[in-house]
Amino acid sequence: MDDNNIIKFVATKWIPHGTLLSLIWSYSQDDYLIPEPFIWYCFKVFVEVALVCWNGHAGRGLQAGWDRIVNLDIKPDNIFIDVNDTTEPMLWARQYPHPKVGDFGMAYFTEQGRDERGHSNFYRDRVNLPDFREWGTPGHMAPECLGRNVGSLQAIWHITPARAPETVKRLNTELMPPLPGATTDYTAVNSWTMVWEIGMVMWNMLSGNHLGGGGQDREKKLVTDFSSPTRDYPPRGVGREWADFRPAYSGRLVELAYQCLAFHPADRIDLEDLWDEVLAGCQDITNVYGANQQNAPPLGPNPVSHVADKYPVGENVLNDVPTRY
Repeated sequence: MDDNNIIKFVATKWIPHGTLLSLIWSYSQDDYLIPEPFIWYCFKVFVEVALVCWNGHAGRGLQAGWDRIVNLDIKPDNIFIDVNDTTEPMLWARQYPHPKVGDFGMAYFTEQGRDERGHSNFYRDRVNLPDFREWGTPGHMAPECLGRNVGSLQAIWHITPARAPETVKRLNTELMPPLPGATTDYTAVNSWTMVWEIGMVMWNMLSGNHLGGGGQDREKKLVTDFSSPTRDYPPRGVGREWADFRPAYSGRLVELAYQCLAFHPADRIDLEDLWDEVLAGCQDITNVYGANQQNAPPLGPNPVSHVADKYPVGENVLNDVPTRY
């Protein structure tokens, strides 16, 4: 299987309820808020997947023999909505469709400082960085992934001509290669890159903005372009009028999402610490519902509207509209 002439394909199970992108879009069209418990559930799943990529298990410390992986394309388009997981330890989360991270086409064996130039497999013949620069999806790329020239920022990331020079200036002055003897290179992609990507997905869910800029809707305004400290974070608001996140959502959830989105990797919450914080947040939800975790509202969790299985096996039906509650 290490033969460079072999193309590997992974056959995955059918996931019937579309993507997180479509779910966010549906809620935004109706000016509805996604229920906070479901956002915490998604947060837990995303961080768990990132931690398994990084450490080989959902916990602290590198598992013996594990080769670290960085996923450079965590975004709502690549998160799929499956049927509810009846084995989920958090009983309240069994009420919800199960989010699953997919499309690992831009997940790589790498970490900061790794130089694999000359590797026997061509797909690992690279050095971190600069070989991962400009890899990802516009609007969902952490600062360390951006190109360092005005032309690429305008052409690839669609930063406006007026701001692109300032973005390059900040990248070159605040995200610099390490000094001789330093052990950490913050210009490289690393676990901190996945933290930023997860933070942006959380912002998408909180705000109802399903784009983040770029992608197929390039005419849309980027929510952040790093041209100045005031442009580092997306707006703290929801809906078309950017109404404040608070009090619609808890401070714990909002602030934790924004801790992921700092411009400099050193200022972001560490991936392992993020895992602990997310578990604590999920425990808060468990405490709120208590014995009512699997009950219907108002005592139990609010449901989530999602697209029904469009092609249910063995049934002569076509479901192509969201389920409404």
